[in-house]
Amino acid sequence: MTASFSTHSNKDYTFVVIEGINSEGHTVKIAPVLAYAVANNMALGARFTYSRTYLRIDSGSIQLGDDDTGIDLKVDSYYSLKHVYEGALIWRQYIPLGNNKRFALFNEMQFAIGGSQAKFASGSPVKGTYERGCCCRWVFRPGWSHSPPTTWPSRSTWASWGSVTAASSRCTTR
Repeated sequence: MTASFSTHSNKDYTFVVIEGINSEGHTVKIAPVLAYAVANNMALGARFTYSRTYLRIDSGSIQLGDDDTGIDLKVDSYYSLKHVYEGALIWRQYIPLGNNKRFALFNEMQFAIGGSQAKFASGSPVKGTYERGCCCRWVFRPGWSHSPPTTWPSRSTWASWGSVTAASSRCTTR
């Protein structure tokens, strides 16, 4: 299972040419996986992924050039909320390194189908876009794995070097 949470809060933050950023947001992601070893060094299973991303920008501006002839872009009252759901069938193959089988290279192949919903809004009066999307992905994820001694109840995996994705979405503006 993979789980992550990140949050941010900015007050009058400056990043290179973007000034006066006042924003807050968070991302939550959980991805449980269930796999069964059908043969030596091979596992089949399923993974479900849910993620939620929230972003609210109260203000921010980009100023390029001088005050008279430069470009000044500003953002006020922007809001975004997105939910993504995905289910995948997985096939993982291991190549053990050494005789103790504690370290291994692996390749995980996934066929995933999912959907998403998102809201984007800004301004006063509020104008926005509602988006519903679906995706179908083939994912190739190589990596390496470490199995602690059999008395430990866990396994460590380091991975994620690439994927191939095809997706579509449909937007409605209100």
